[in-house]
Amino acid sequence: GDSTVAPDTSIPIKPDAVTPIPDATFGFSSNDPAADFECLIDLHTGVVPEWGSCGPTLQLGGLLPGTYELQVRAVNELGNLDATPAVHEWTVVPPDTTIESGPPASTLSPDAEFTFSSDDPLADFECSLDGAPYSSCSTPYQLSALLPGDHVLLVRASNSVNTVDPTPARFEWTIRPRPETVILTGPNDPTDSSTAQFTFMSNLENVTFECALDEAADAGVFSACSSGITYTDLIFGEHTFVVRAVDADGNVDLVPAEWEWSVEGLA
Repeated sequence: GDSTVAPDTSIPIKPDAVTPIPDATFGFSSNDPAADFECLIDLHTGVVPEWGSCGPTLQLGGLLPGTYELQVRAVNELGNLDATPAVHEWTVVPPDTTIESGPPASTLSPDAEFTFSSDDPLADFECSLDGAPYSSCSTPYQLSALLPGDHVLLVRASNSVNTVDPTPARFEWTIRPRPETVILTGPNDPTDSSTAQFTFMSNLENVTFECALDEAADAGVFSACSSGITYTDLIFGEHTFVVRAVDADGNVDLVPAEWEWSVEGLA
């Protein structure tokens, strides 16, 4: 046949010109509703492609990154072929990864939750924390009991043919240490002195301190103080002193340092 009597061919259903999806779905049509179709596509390196029957739809799967070209031609009942096959060229690229949310850039929390996505909606994910080997993960992704310091999470999407994102998404954040308090010196237990002096320190610099004694300690009522604080005229009996460090952002030691002693006689 020639082009004046042969059916015409079109590809109304086809993958995007650039896509991360390793599968491709095609749908063909012709101005001859009774026409069949033949396809030609080069999928295997070193193998010369040949025309073959493909029907009105075609599914291709497991495509690796690269550029592909599909030709399709309609064939009518007399065997006349479309002399100008329809052509679709497209490129399969590795999946891309986006970290949608994560912890604040600087935080006291040892826990972190992340959400991430890929431009391939069927992709799986692999995560690497602080240089560790990648392992399977899913969104939302939760980490807990992390140590203070700088942390880096890398996330990469992986598709059904194990093609991974060559440029993983990266998230950096810092876990600041919470202030802690240590009492260095205090009165003997027991003691006969009605005077008590305390020295204390914190694991952080540029902190302030808050102290409470006896009933105030029981009620959790703290007041500003500094190391070397001295209490006088203490009565006979048991006493409790607590102190907590407060950092520059107002974060307090959640477990104040505590000192208990007894005054058994007045000096």
